[in-house]
Amino acid sequence: MTAQSAGLHGTFKPSGRPRRSDVFRAAIAPAVESLALADPYLRREDDPKSVHSARIATRKLRAELRLLRPMLDEQWVVDVSARLKQLASLLGAVRDTDVVAERLQTLAKRLPAGREADVDPILDKLRRVRETACEALRAELSAYWYLKLQQTLSAAVSDANGKQLAVPDVRLRRRAVVAQIMRPTWKELEKAVRRAEGSADATRLHRIRIRAKACRYAAEAVAPFVPADRGASYERFIHHIAQLQDRLGRLRDAGVAQTALRTLAGRDSFVAGELAALESASAEQTQVAWRASWTKLSRRKSHFW
Repeated sequence: MTAQSAGLHGTFKPSGRPRRSDVFRAAIAPAVESLALADPYLRREDDPKSVHSARIATRKLRAELRLLRPMLDEQWVVDVSARLKQLASLLGAVRDTDVVAERLQTLAKRLPAGREADVDPILDKLRRVRETACEALRAELSAYWYLKLQQTLSAAVSDANGKQLAVPDVRLRRRAVVAQIMRPTWKELEKAVRRAEGSADATRLHRIRIRAKACRYAAEAVAPFVPADRGASYERFIHHIAQLQDRLGRLRDAGVAQTALRTLAGRDSFVAGELAALESASAEQTQVAWRASWTKLSRRKSHFW
C-alpha cells in the first residue's frame, strides 16, 4: 500500500491541488465504504469479522470528524457524531465479548494439562451476553436513525460541492494539507506519552492508545496527499504507529478481560483468578514492548509531514 493509494479503495482519487471538500471526502470515504460493506453481514449473521470491521470504520469516522471539525458545519458534525456514537456503543458491546472470548481461549491453553475445559462455564456465560448484544444491534440496524446515518454519509462522500463545509472551498497545497492535519495530532500523542513518563497506570496508557489511534487515522486520511518523495517516511510511520497501537491495544484488552472475569466468575472464581493472573503476566511483558515501538516511531525519519 503506497502513500498515494492507502485508504482510498478506489472510492475517491484526488488530483492536482485539492479543495477542502476533496480533503473531507477523501478522509471519510474508506470508512464509509467499510461500514456499507459490513452492513448486510451484521444483519443476517453473527460474523465477528464484520462487527470488528464496522467498529473500526465507526471509530475512524468519529476521529475524522473531530479532526476536520473546524472546517465543517457545526450542526452537521453534531448530528452525525451523535449517531456514530450510538452505533459505536452497540458494536462495542458485541465486539468486547469477542475480544474477551478469544483471550480466554488462548489463556485456557496455558492452564495445567487437562484443565482447558474449566473455562467452558465462563465462555457459556459470555456467549449469552453476546447473544443479547447482537439482538440489540440487529434491532437498531432497522431504526430510522441508522438508515438516516447511512444516507447522510453516502451523500457526503458523493458531494463535490462541499455542502458540509463552513469555510470557503478553496484549493490547498498538498504539503500544507498534510502538515495542518498531522502536526496537532502528533503533538497530542507526544504530550500523552510525556505525561505517562515511566508509569504503568492503565488510564494514562489508554490515553496514549487513543492518541495513537487518532494519529494513525489522521495519517490514513492524508495518504492521498502525501508527496511522492515522502512515501518511504509515510510507510515507516504507518508501520510503527500500527505496532504501537497494537501493543497498547493488548494492554487494554487484558484489562477488559480481567474486568469481564470478575463479572462472570460466579462459582468459577478459582479458574477466573488463575486466568486473571495469566493476563497480568502478559500485560507486564507488553509494558516493555510498547515503549520500544514508541522509540522507533518518534525518530525523525519516520515523520512524513
